[in-house]
Amino acid sequence: MPRGDSNIGLNNKMALFEEFVEAAYLPKHCMPNKKERTYEEDVKSVKILRKFFDGFHIHRIAAEDREQFKQDRLSGKISHYGHPCSTSRVNIELSCLNQVMEYAKTLGYIKQNPFLGLKRLPTGNRLDKWLHKEQIEALLEVCNDPWKKFLEFLVLTGARLNEALVFNDRNFNSARTDFKILTLKKRRARGEVFRWFKVDSLGERFRCLISSMKPHPKTGYYFHNDKGEPLADVSAQHAFVKIRKMVGLEDRRLHDLRHTFCMHRSMVVKSFRQLQTEMGHSSAASIQWYLDEAQRFDIADSIFYTKAVTFSIIAEEQNRTANRT
Repeated sequence: MPRGDSNIGLNNKMALFEEFVEAAYLPKHCMPNKKERTYEEDVKSVKILRKFFDGFHIHRIAAEDREQFKQDRLSGKISHYGHPCSTSRVNIELSCLNQVMEYAKTLGYIKQNPFLGLKRLPTGNRLDKWLHKEQIEALLEVCNDPWKKFLEFLVLTGARLNEALVFNDRNFNSARTDFKILTLKKRRARGEVFRWFKVDSLGERFRCLISSMKPHPKTGYYFHNDKGEPLADVSAQHAFVKIRKMVGLEDRRLHDLRHTFCMHRSMVVKSFRQLQTEMGHSSAASIQWYLDEAQRFDIADSIFYTKAVTFSIIAEEQNRTANRT
């Protein structure tokens, strides 16, 4: 589409991008129709979009501008910390940009949305981006508290970032023999959904970790700042970027620690039902992928491997064999 005025709407109004999103899109389209969490996500996306599109008239924005924004975002030219942005994050922002243009069309500021039919970035499958035992140890070795405990908690529980940040003393039962993690997904069911774990089932390593973690005396959060409030997700992401660079794992993301948990649990737990409960996956195909992939590894390759348990199982089998003979 040409960059002239050929796309100006029927009402002949001309508005700058920043004026339109602040005066029309966010307060009149977003807030009444979306949940608070989704609205906050749109505000976050608009903030990034404005770094590129401020100064653009709505009707003059074209497909090549979208392409340039995408490239600048992926390269880190438009970023909070100068780091390349993930494709999933860029896709969220591109979706928001498309919604802005659709609403501009609805209000008559443009004749048609120039991004209609344009595809998002391919995200690919990151299930195989998990960390082996040696990589986990190397990652934790360069960490200082509280990040060492935080990252180890993610690895040993498979908690998503936002799930770990809100983990508190109310998630334990009174005897501290089991605990629950609130499932927080973008597409979540109505009401609160928890994943339950037995402390003993996660092994001695987790028992040592959880015994060394102290919740805030007032708020009860385990991962908190000086005021007792949950750590900010941006702080966690920024800290992980520095930590992964120190051990040469720049291609790993914080969410890959969840994949790491799933893979290591699949090496020791062969029950599909139990894995489904612990992982919180709605997709049976994802769980089966982990189970199939885990067959390539020995049980001792898992961070959940415990020699004492394995030897007791072997001894029990030997006793059965001896009794048969």
